Amino acid sequence: QYRHCELTEISYPTGAVVSYDYGIFDAYVTSAYGNYGFRAVQKRAIEGPQLQAASWDYDYDRDNSSSKSYHTRIVYKEGTQTIAPQEQYFYYGTFPHRPNSSTSNSPDHGQWKSGVVLEKKLLDGSSVVQTDTYEWQKSYPVSLEDTWEDLFLGRDEDIWVPQLAKVTTTRGSSTWETENTTFSNATLQPICTTNTGPGGDESYSLRRTTAAGWAYEAAGDSDGTA
Repeated sequence: QYRHCELTEISYPTGAVVSYDYGIFDAYVTSAYGNYGFRAVQKRAIEGPQLQAASWDYDYDRDNSSSKSYHTRIVYKEGTQTIAPQEQYFYYGTFPHRPNSSTSNSPDHGQWKSGVVLEKKLLDGSSVVQTDTYEWQKSYPVSLEDTWEDLFLGRDEDIWVPQLAKVTTTRGSSTWETENTTFSNATLQPICTTNTGPGGDESYSLRRTTAAGWAYEAAGDSDGTA
């Protein structure tokens, strides 16, 4: 219920103003504690000289296709007309809780997913022109810190960051895919990337870092030529 340090407005010397409205939404925390109310941005709006007034509505919905999973849907509007894009985010990972009696991480231990984009849609009126979908994987553990007696999350011993595994772009009947197949445990960045076009043509890039710290990149197409 408290509103400490909420950012409500940004004013620029040009006369542009960005404003934020907040509201309360329920987020599933653990099976032991159920739902808790959190304050979060529900609308962001811009206006000013030589600007088309626009707003972004944030809709925090539970995804019925995934048990206890919360998502954020962001819709961009000019007036009452939805323009583009529509974006969908994980807001809370699935069941972020490890019971104290457990000796291993919950298979649904999904806090690393918080905030990653899942889908963007480019619209022309009500028609979908292009859809981008994103697939993520968790990184190698970046730390193994214990958090005990936490009211909301129990304990979280392993900390990961999200790594972008695949982006699929669909426009009409054409599809493009960019897939990161290997990642560096040192930098958490992709090492090998494969790009596939509508005709099945494939290209790839391979990134390595030498002992001296210099990075280089090699590229090739599907027949192995550079």
